[in-house]
Amino acid sequence: LTPGAVVYPEGTDLTFAFSPQEKLNVYAGEFTVRAELRAPGSAPAGSYKVPGELRYQACNDRACFPPTKLPVEFEVTVRKPRS
Repeated sequence: LTPGAVVYPEGTDLTFAFSPQEKLNVYAGEFTVRAELRAPGSAPAGSYKVPGELRYQACNDRACFPPTKLPVEFEVTVRKPRS
């Protein structure tokens, strides 16, 4: 699989007490990040687990924490092209 575009949802611009002059674009609650994947025409049909890594920086109303990484894994299904 070849990775393509990654699409993030729109965040919300907020200011925090630790930096009242600066707006930070943040996400709160659950959200979806979409990634385009392409399989070569020679790829056999089937289901495949795709490992990845989500890098993020969490903040609360007092501070932003050091960036961290979270392993992720999802499954994709490759199908034969329609003729």
